Amino acid sequence: MPSLPRPKSFKKTRLPSKPSWLFFLKSAKDVIASPSAAISDVKARDGIVNVVRETRRLQLAIDTVINSPDARAEGFGQVNGPRLSLMASEVSDPLTLKPALTPMLTGPLHACPPRPN
Repeated sequence: MPSLPRPKSFKKTRLPSKPSWLFFLKSAKDVIASPSAAISDVKARDGIVNVVRETRRLQLAIDTVINSPDARAEGFGQVNGPRLSLMASEVSDPLTLKPALTPMLTGPLHACPPRPN
C-alpha cells in the first residue's frame, strides 16, 4: 500500500501548526453551530448536493458522534493515548498493515491541543 503524500513541513516536524489547529477548531465550531449553513457552502461548490438530505446526515453525525455523551465526557478534539492505540489497532489489524499503525505514526500526542479547564 503506497504511503500518502505529506507536506514538506510535516515531514520535518511531524507536528501540525498552531494556525492549522485553530482553523480546524473554528471550522468545526461553525459547522456544529449551523449545519445548514455548512451544507449551503458545499452546495455552492457542488450544485447536485441535496441540501435537505445532507443537512439531515450532518446533523445525525453531530448528534451521534460529535455531541454524544462519550464525546462530551472526553472533550472535543482531545486525544487519549490508550484510546488512540485501540483505534489504530482497529484499523491496522483488519487491513494487515505493515508496519502497523501506532499513535506515534500519527504524530506525538503533545502536539494536540490541551484539554480546556
